[in-house]
Amino acid sequence: MELPLLGSQSTQVLLLWSTIICLAFYHIHQQTATLPVAVRFFLGAFTGFLFVFFCHLSLWRRERIRKKRETYTQQLIALEKEDLFKLLPEHAARTAAAKRPDQVKWMNLELEKVWPFLNEAVSDIVRDQLQPVLEQYKMGVLADMEVQSTSFGIEPPQISGVKMEGMGEDEASIEADLNWRTEKERIVIKVKTIGPDFKVKVKNITVSATAKIVFKPLLDRMPCFGAVLISFVGIPSIDFDLKIADGDANALPGVDKMIDNSIRAAIEDMLVWPSRIVCPVLPGDYSFLELKPVGVLDVSLIRAEGVMNTDILGKSDCFVILYIRKKPERIKRSTTKKNSLHPVWNEGFKIEVDDPKYQKLTVQLMDEESVTSAEYIGQLVPHEPKEVWLDMMESTNLQFKRPRAQLQLVILYEPFDTPFSDTEVQKSAVSSQGDNMKGK
Repeated sequence: MELPLLGSQSTQVLLLWSTIICLAFYHIHQQTATLPVAVRFFLGAFTGFLFVFFCHLSLWRRERIRKKRETYTQQLIALEKEDLFKLLPEHAARTAAAKRPDQVKWMNLELEKVWPFLNEAVSDIVRDQLQPVLEQYKMGVLADMEVQSTSFGIEPPQISGVKMEGMGEDEASIEADLNWRTEKERIVIKVKTIGPDFKVKVKNITVSATAKIVFKPLLDRMPCFGAVLISFVGIPSIDFDLKIADGDANALPGVDKMIDNSIRAAIEDMLVWPSRIVCPVLPGDYSFLELKPVGVLDVSLIRAEGVMNTDILGKSDCFVILYIRKKPERIKRSTTKKNSLHPVWNEGFKIEVDDPKYQKLTVQLMDEESVTSAEYIGQLVPHEPKEVWLDMMESTNLQFKRPRAQLQLVILYEPFDTPFSDTEVQKSAVSSQGDNMKGK
């Protein structure tokens, strides 16, 4: 039998009530000294009965709570790792990762030592990869955007937490929470417009994000991996200032906003997983690590119902935009249905998929004066069509609002049939790399 400790809260409460009841007994005895013996006996017995009843009630309640907690504990112990992943949302699992300063202090010290070399290497890679992406995202009056210089400064990013994501057959990956801030001008872009040309300097850059770092492929020689894949888990929080130099941006109102939007769209497309920057460490062909389409999403746009009329005169002129990656050549646009609140399209679109696990389809129902959007997030079974109705909201950030329309889609995911698996392609590339190294 377990005896409660004197320091426990329930025992302290029990002792307090016992003291109060003893004092009450003494007071009753003093006040009833002149009463008959039978009356005093009845009052004492009744008071004692109440005392015993409340003691048993307190002990019963305490035992009930203890058994309930024991049951919950046994159920948690019986859970498998997969069950815990289902119960805990992704952000809770990430928060549970070790984030004590002493656990990442050594990593920040080592990063500070190698940062001068990493800065030079990463700056060159970012400049080479940012240039073609900016070309794809230039908009409006922007005719050309040329990256002239990139530098990430002498201050390295600060790591606030690290989590081991896991090890596969031929890779190892970690996730690191990063915070980085620089006050000087780090990126210089030459902008050509339909009017004046000028240079844009990006400065006061602040980044807060979770970086995904993948070491792949794993090798049997130092440094034990052939390349490093760098990306962000989710859209990073990025803030920066634009400084216009060598020109007059006021001649074209709104051009600074266009440049800001172009830079943000390029960063999101280039660095948010499954997009990645591949940094080779050992000589070899690492083209298999580049992001490539693995399938096609066949989307049939059927019709829309209950479209909210936003035009003062007449009815809405609706068209739909669909995309997975917001690159100009990958954005699909339907025909415009004039003056209709119940438009019917029956049009089909094929959209390339790079990573069905992480990517999502974005659908926007548009009119001349309004934009409504919704995001279809979920998994599709390959080769099986799925019909969905989407509530089109004014903004995906607004909740508990009345939808402006409902859109009917039929979605079918068709993965590409490849003769070799991804692992076999990696092994082949690593094998040829090893043969080349031996021949040198």
